Amino acid sequence: MVGGMYPYGLIGNCHVSAHIHESGSVDWLCLPRPDSDPVFGRILDPEGGHFSISSPTSSAQVKTTQRYLPNTNILVTEVSTSKGDTFRITDFCPRFEQYGRVYRPAALFRIVEPLAGTPSIRVSCRPVTGWGKEYARGMRGNSHVRYDIRGEYLRLLTNMPLTYLYEERPFALTEKTYFALTWGLGIEDDLAKVSHEFLDQTCLLYTSDAADDLLCVDLGGRRIIKKKTRVNPATILFHTPHPLHPYLYHHTQPHTLTAP
Repeated sequence: MVGGMYPYGLIGNCHVSAHIHESGSVDWLCLPRPDSDPVFGRILDPEGGHFSISSPTSSAQVKTTQRYLPNTNILVTEVSTSKGDTFRITDFCPRFEQYGRVYRPAALFRIVEPLAGTPSIRVSCRPVTGWGKEYARGMRGNSHVRYDIRGEYLRLLTNMPLTYLYEERPFALTEKTYFALTWGLGIEDDLAKVSHEFLDQTCLLYTSDAADDLLCVDLGGRRIIKKKTRVNPATILFHTPHPLHPYLYHHTQPHTLTAP
């Protein structure tokens, strides 16, 4: 259990860090560096911006718990209603060895999965442009929302219906739903594939001693084997490739951006 004096869990990768409220809301995140202006700052001000994933049920009928996967900085939040509907949020910032270096992008991944009953979720992503608390304007694409913040792009990629995201309407959580929040980067490959591979590799980095001894690590009930990262050049396509990972590309050439 996270517990303690404060109702927040902390995740990060030594490049970015975020505070996740026990209700499942990202209430503090500065990008592209920890000393940058906040894009989510509700921890200080109710109007400071947030990225929440919550049950539409009254808060009085909702119970939440938080914990870290053992020996990692991967945070798990479980949300249950009085009717027994339960879902889990797994939050992490990727960090793993890649080409002899530690890969740690300015990114936050969220994986939401149903556990029991027929849970519904409501997602609200309201980034701000900085200390002025002005909400950033979102531009909708096929499977992402792009926010222009201080002349750079914050991008939220997801497999959930964007209409529900835009209107902050509840929708039935019948399968795993993925969110990747990135600064100045995009994802070319399948979001579910990238999310799970990044999660596995991040877990293995944190538990490297155990992985070296046992050759595998238990990740939320799944046993993963320590292995070299697979490289798929086909994922680069026409975008400027990221120097450390083929799944990502830089938003450095305006004419190559995905059309909104």
